[in-house]
Amino acid sequence: MAHQEGRVALVLGASTGLGRAVAEELARGGVRVAMGSRSLERVEAAARDMASEGGKVLPLETDVGEPAHIERAVAAVLKEWGRLDILFFNSGGPRPGSFFDLSDEDWRKGEDLTLMGFVRSVRAAYPHLKAAATREVPAHIGVIVSSSVKEGIDHLTLSNVYRPALAALVKELARTLGPEHILVNAFAPGRFATRRVEELDHETARRRGIPVEEARQASVARIPLGRYGDPAELGRVAAFFLSPANTYVTGQTIFVDGGMVRAL
Repeated sequence: MAHQEGRVALVLGASTGLGRAVAEELARGGVRVAMGSRSLERVEAAARDMASEGGKVLPLETDVGEPAHIERAVAAVLKEWGRLDILFFNSGGPRPGSFFDLSDEDWRKGEDLTLMGFVRSVRAAYPHLKAAATREVPAHIGVIVSSSVKEGIDHLTLSNVYRPALAALVKELARTLGPEHILVNAFAPGRFATRRVEELDHETARRRGIPVEEARQASVARIPLGRYGDPAELGRVAAFFLSPANTYVTGQTIFVDGGMVRAL
């Protein structure tokens, strides 16, 4: 991977799971990483772990559903390190449920958490990414979406709607920000060993009246590699596309799913 020393990243939704894996991989490559999370306790614990391995890390209490939190996080990064080269957006998944299970408030919260959280993060980070970017070393924006951008997932209506909207926005931003040397890509995970997927397995088991392990094995059976992914596997993929090694891939949704998604 290309040298990343001196670059600065803001990773939102970074205290656990896929967001933390991306933050860890960036830090291993020499990036100074600000980590945002709704839970200050969890993100501080993650930052301590990473600092013990030599990473330069700044933990921030940041709820991506709150516009003021996003502005505050970007300001903290600039105060600490004076620049911003990478924005990576991750958020907790919206509430599970089929169409008639969901209230107007569920739709509003889902939009704020996923789509508008990303919109506001890009707005806040853009001037600083633009200032850091050059043709030779672009700035980068990344966002976690879902395999639902190609195949809808049962009982995840909000994700099935808002994740494809994020992927469409990535296409639009690639066109808008390309002239500024800012590359924008989405990362679509399949089934990973995260707390979110564990919760979904429990919800599936509850709905179907079966043991959790049976629900999990049914999901594993759809994956050609025969297992859930390790978050570090997505972290390594994302870190490459967020690095100076990537100077020409933009506007893409990159699937990291063990071959699970069958749609073209």
